[in-house]
Amino acid sequence: MSNLIRKLHSSVFTKLLFVIIITGIIVVIIFGGFTKYYFSQLHPLFKKNVVHYVNYIIRDVGMPPDTLKALKISQDFSIHIRFEGPNFQWTTDEKCISFKEFDRITSSKYKHKRTEWDEGIYYIAVSQDSGRFLFAFDFKKDEINKGVLVFLLVILLIFVFSSAYLLIRRILKPIKWLTEGVEQISKSNLDYQLQVEPWRRDELGKLAVSFNDMTKQIREMIRSKEQLLLDVSHELRSPLTRMNVALEFVPDGDTKESIREDLLEMEKMIAEILETERLNSNHGKLNLRKANVLALIKEIVQSLQNRPPGVKLILVAEKVFLEIDTDRIKTVLKNILENSLKYSKPESHPIEISIDDRDKFVVIQIKDYGTGIPKKDLPYIFEPFYRIDKSRSKKTGGYGLGMSLCKKIMHAHGGTIEISSKLNIGTTIFLRFQK
Repeated sequence: MSNLIRKLHSSVFTKLLFVIIITGIIVVIIFGGFTKYYFSQLHPLFKKNVVHYVNYIIRDVGMPPDTLKALKISQDFSIHIRFEGPNFQWTTDEKCISFKEFDRITSSKYKHKRTEWDEGIYYIAVSQDSGRFLFAFDFKKDEINKGVLVFLLVILLIFVFSSAYLLIRRILKPIKWLTEGVEQISKSNLDYQLQVEPWRRDELGKLAVSFNDMTKQIREMIRSKEQLLLDVSHELRSPLTRMNVALEFVPDGDTKESIREDLLEMEKMIAEILETERLNSNHGKLNLRKANVLALIKEIVQSLQNRPPGVKLILVAEKVFLEIDTDRIKTVLKNILENSLKYSKPESHPIEISIDDRDKFVVIQIKDYGTGIPKKDLPYIFEPFYRIDKSRSKKTGGYGLGMSLCKKIMHAHGGTIEISSKLNIGTTIFLRFQK
């Protein structure tokens, strides 16, 4: 029951189907009730007419009856007739109920005319001085026909509801398309387009077409923004080169050092922007080769050993080989470790790196014991230019491109990057590579 209720809340199709089924049941109940009431009103009238009809038959066949005439009436109208008189007894069918049996099933006291309904047969007894008649109207055949009609009605209802099911499913098909489209857009697949059937001109069909138009416009807006950023980054490289040359003629001192740090930050930001765009381009494909990931990690760890609180490598294997672009994976590892060192206190536990080598994939885990990341910021960590510190102070980080670039590189390798963090406890990054 709880599953049905959840389904009703979550599926428009199920709601419509439920409404149709309930409506059908109500219609059947009303129709059945009306029919029953109608026939219950007709029953007294039917009983009265049968009595008149029986009197007519008695007058026609006589008393005692003309057996030939009575037999013909019995055959023509499917009526069993039994007569019992002082000197004569006769019946059209020996299987017809006897007067003794009729008296037993009849609850009312003896009258000149008595009626009884028993197992699909309607009995009427008429008594006169010279004898009495018993007529049996057999409605069992009608009941068989009634059963056939009920069976046909059930088949018809199954056909109707099956047709309604398929029709509703077809009508609501665009909802399924839209659900798939939203899921693809949420995965950053802005190139996804709904396959809308040309004949659809209803509201849902128009909604699907509007969805395609919306994604196309968003895609063009984002690409325009990325192209603008790329063009600006290219244009800034030449002035930065000239500034670096000019800086060599400035006397040594705090001012020169401050300018040098600013230039390095700008160069790093431009390099990350260009690298991100290169990964999006067909001409910036990965330079894949088989490499020992463990040796790569050891090399990076060695270069960061002198920075507190230090980096600790937890060995689980001597060699772990993957098809990777070593330069870009170095960029991923360096960016993550730089962030971990930046947000860890000098006296905290060292940053831990471990490798989990499984049958189908390899997971590199980087765990720090730093300040952690607020829960509200976690969903946006991999967004370009997103920073937890909204003041964008140089003391708390770069320009918010490092983690975005890491995600791009991991996705280009067919892998994933995930993050888990608790405020004032620490952060763990998981890099998953397919073998």
